[in-house]
Amino acid sequence: MTLPNYLVIGAQKSATSSVCDLLAGHPEVFMTDPKEPYFFSHDEVWSKGLGWYESLFEGADGCPAVGEGSTTYTQQSMYPNAPARVAEHLPGAKLVYIVRNPLERIQSAWMHYRTKGGRETRPLAQAVREGAEYIDFSLYRKQIDLYRANYSDDRILVLFFEDFKQDPNAVMRRLFGFLGVDPGFEPTDADKPRHVSASGREDTPLLRPLRALPGFGALRDHMPKGVRESFRRVLKKPLDGRPEWDDETRRYVIERLADDNREFLARYGKPDDYWGIDWSV
Repeated sequence: MTLPNYLVIGAQKSATSSVCDLLAGHPEVFMTDPKEPYFFSHDEVWSKGLGWYESLFEGADGCPAVGEGSTTYTQQSMYPNAPARVAEHLPGAKLVYIVRNPLERIQSAWMHYRTKGGRETRPLAQAVREGAEYIDFSLYRKQIDLYRANYSDDRILVLFFEDFKQDPNAVMRRLFGFLGVDPGFEPTDADKPRHVSASGREDTPLLRPLRALPGFGALRDHMPKGVRESFRRVLKKPLDGRPEWDDETRRYVIERLADDNREFLARYGKPDDYWGIDWSV
């Protein structure tokens, strides 16, 4: 029976996909394909059973580090059962948590939801007030403390997106060492941008009601690629870049993140102003 001995548990939009890609390139590391099986978070996947989950790791071939990376494992408001399920079935695992400037993470998440299946139609200012997940997923202390209840700190590695962006090889060496594999291995093109959400296409008003029609998704998926791309150009429009914070919304978000994030930064060795955020506003 092969189960993972490490998990990349988040945070969403904090370079987890890039890190997992680089992990997969190490000869002593196994990473699932797809990277995010969502087993411990999504009830419909959980219901497939532990045997199904084990089958994802059949190709591990004796790798000393075997794992997967599902950012939903640190999305407590949406998937509250994940930490307990992980602790029950993987009590000896190592956990990797990658975080990012929370305001930038929220912006990127909004863009992701906006361009992926039209899941977000509200302006950013409205979304962060009505969608609890935007702030909740950036409460980094809260999310990791759900795991610290069952995992000692020496089994949890916290990394920062900003450090990874500045020197990805240094961060990967630290991660390889944490996982107990050769830290001297240097991934190919570690500094090459991956999975960047800087642009995209959002739904037009014409597409939104079509998504609600029964069978729309299946019809779209069975279209020839060329036809699907033609419909995409007509029914989706370019997103106008990264949304800007208005002063009131920025203050609203910072007030709700301040206590959690400041304690988190102090605990993991970063100064209060590491992200350039004035927490007193």
